[in-house]
This record gives sequence, C-alpha cells and structure tokens, in this order.
Amino acid sequence: MATPLANLKLDTKLRGLSEDARADCLPHEMDIGGAIMTLREGAASERAQTARLLGDFAFMKKKKIPEAVLPLSVLLKIDGDPLVREEAAWALWKLGDKHASEALLHALANDHYTTVQEKAARALGLLGVKESIPLMVALLSLGRSVPARLRAALAASLGLLVDEQAAKVLLSSALDSEPNVRYEAVKSLGRYLFDFPAEIMQRAFEQIVRSMSPARERIADIRQAALKAMRISNDPRAANAVAKAATGDPDPQTRKLAVETLLCFEGAVSETALIEALEDSNWFVRKAAGRVLAEAVKRGRVYNTPRVCEALARMERMFPSGSREWRLAAEAFASL
Repeated sequence: MATPLANLKLDTKLRGLSEDARADCLPHEMDIGGAIMTLREGAASERAQTARLLGDFAFMKKKKIPEAVLPLSVLLKIDGDPLVREEAAWALWKLGDKHASEALLHALANDHYTTVQEKAARALGLLGVKESIPLMVALLSLGRSVPARLRAALAASLGLLVDEQAAKVLLSSALDSEPNVRYEAVKSLGRYLFDFPAEIMQRAFEQIVRSMSPARERIADIRQAALKAMRISNDPRAANAVAKAATGDPDPQTRKLAVETLLCFEGAVSETALIEALEDSNWFVRKAAGRVLAEAVKRGRVYNTPRVCEALARMERMFPSGSREWRLAAEAFASL
C-alpha cells in the first residue's frame, strides 16, 4: 500500500504528463486514509497535490471514494490557500459524487478568487447539478462586472446543464466582447437547437449563423465552434449556412471543417458546395471535399447527376493514383 509520502512523490511525477500517460502511471491502489490525513494536516502544497491525486485516481481508475468528499468539501470552503481550493473543487468533480454540490455552490457564490469560482462552475456543470442554474444565470447576467474567465466557465456549464432559463443569457454572451466567452456561449447554444420551444431554437439558430459570418465574427475558432454546433440542427436553412462557410470563409481550416460538416446534410445545396470546394485554393480543403463528396454518394445523400459523375471522374484525375481520395472516388463512381 502506498504511503502518504509516496502519494505526493507520485503526484510530482505525474505533473506535465498527458492524461493517458497519467492513467498508465497511476497505481491500482492508493492509500486513501493517508491521503485524507494529508488533506487535513499537510502543508498547503501537500494538500493541493493530494487533492489533485485523489481526483486523478478516482477519475482515471473509475473508483468511488465517498470518504474523500467531505474533507475535500471542507478544504473548498475554508482552506486559506486559493490553489488548494481550486484543486479541491476540481477533485470533487472527478470523484463524481453529487454530495459535493453544496460545497461547490458555496464556492461559486462566495469565494473571492475567480479561479476557484471558475473551477466550481465547471465542476457543477460537469456533475449536472441543475440546482446551480439560477445562480449561474444570475452571475452571467451581470456581464462585464464578472471576470471574463468566470463568464466563459458559466457559459460552458450552462451548455451542459441545458435549461430554458439559460438561453437568454447565452444569447447575450455570444455577443460578449471577450472571445473566450463568445466561444463557450456559441458551443453551448448548439445544445438549444432541438427539443426546445420554437422561439428558443429559432433565436439560437440565428445567433449561431451570425457567429459563422466572418463579417460579424473575426475569430476563426469561434466560427468553427458555430459550425460544429450547427451539425445537430434540423433547420432547413442550416445546409445553406454551412455551404456558404465551405465556399466563402477566408480561413482554410474553417472551410475544411465546413466541408466536412456538409456530410450531415443532404440535397442540392450540399452537392453544389462540395463540387465547388473541389476547386478550392487550399489542397487540404480540396481533399476534404473529395472525401465528403465520395462518402455522400456512397450513402445516397447526393443525386446521381451528370455534374456529380463529372466531379468524381475529375477526382480520379486530381488525386494521386492509389490515394485515399482516389480510391473513394472510384468506389463512389462504381456505386452509382
């Protein structure tokens, strides 16, 4: 059984590794009693390290550690070191125990450090604590009087909790002056595109379309988040908006993503955009268009028209013989 000192040495070893690498390095068992003792009696750095390690162990090994919830909750409420409180909040999410919700709500409402509030907000969203929605909506409604990183965390969590009362503040946050807030709000609005009252779905759709426009949103990452959100839309106008991005966005990575997103839609609009994208100035966009067009043909999502046949024949000439795109074009052509 690992000793408390061994636990701390292990945490030091794990820092800086990827999540998969951390999982591989974690032992099958951990001295939970020793870790809890360190949470209560250790120095600040030891408390922070132990909270992090408990969270990693529970999350990556899929272990339930109910006895750690109370000491971590106490740390989150009363520890004098904000780093310890941050690690405690994040560990409480990783433990996956909703008994932690009261301490996380207390931290979101009362902690004086934005980083602690941010971790608490994200933990509440990831735990699916619906009781936190009114507080999150109230905080996000305060706009720029709330720090940007906390606004972003609130917008992200309200997308996970998905509640009608959150839609209005997310629509406002999608216009926030801070890019990180807009990014999280646009991602979250995608969850309001189905199974909601028509007015909410309509407003969410219109805002996402605005966020896809380079004239209105200059940050390519946010336009890409809007494209990803659009994938689940049933609105008949969605294909038009995605097709416009596939052929007109100034950023090649965004055009490539839009081309790939067109696989979610069928019909003449997607077909036309994919054929046009085969002429894109960027090689990677052209490759994506070729792959998606061939896949769409094989799935029966585009019509057997002369222009599609011509495009597939062009792909066989355009891409190197034996390449993935060349093979897909040949298979699609044979399926017509």
